[in-house]
Amino acid sequence: MTNILRATVTALCLAFLASPAQAVLVTIEPDDFADGTDISHAFAGVTLSTVTGGSSGAVFSRTDAAATTGARTFANLATDGQVDNLVWFEAGFVSGSAGPVLRVDFDTLTNFVALDFASQDSFDGAVLRLFDAADQLIAEISSSVGGASPNGTPITLMYTAPSLSIAYVTASGPSAQDPAHLDNLRFNLEVAEPASALLLLSGLTAFGLSRRRRR
Repeated sequence: MTNILRATVTALCLAFLASPAQAVLVTIEPDDFADGTDISHAFAGVTLSTVTGGSSGAVFSRTDAAATTGARTFANLATDGQVDNLVWFEAGFVSGSAGPVLRVDFDTLTNFVALDFASQDSFDGAVLRLFDAADQLIAEISSSVGGASPNGTPITLMYTAPSLSIAYVTASGPSAQDPAHLDNLRFNLEVAEPASALLLLSGLTAFGLSRRRRR
């Protein structure tokens, strides 16, 4: 490869790496899987887990009349070993000592998270906490989920950070007496600008063709 060609390829690579990223909204939806499926690692970009009494467990897709979209919500493993616990709650929340609380770890930092909550009665509520990579609390959002019988009117708790700082979130109802059903998780994923990737590909293709012609 000549110095000129080498410099061209290098410039194209640098342009790709320095190109601005764009945010893509990703939806994590239990309805994408059959009833009872372990979905802890089923979605690219996130890991789902159930935090209970300081230990971690799996998260499942489960048919639920309180689903805000489709027919299923996020479920956790009941104490009898059956996937039939549809509600999430905390008891005097201390990070790592509560449950069952839904925890969502993102593979890369994000700046936006949204999650649907549905209650069992008009007295229930919702709590969404967002943490950075150092386990520091970024924000805590809570709300009443009161509404119509038999399940409360679903609400969405969401948060937008000023920068890519959210490493993971936890979600639940505020107590065992006020649990919540969880559904339809969304978050932003930063990806490279497609035009930059296309430019890089075009440049490398042209380089390869020019070498073949000369040969």
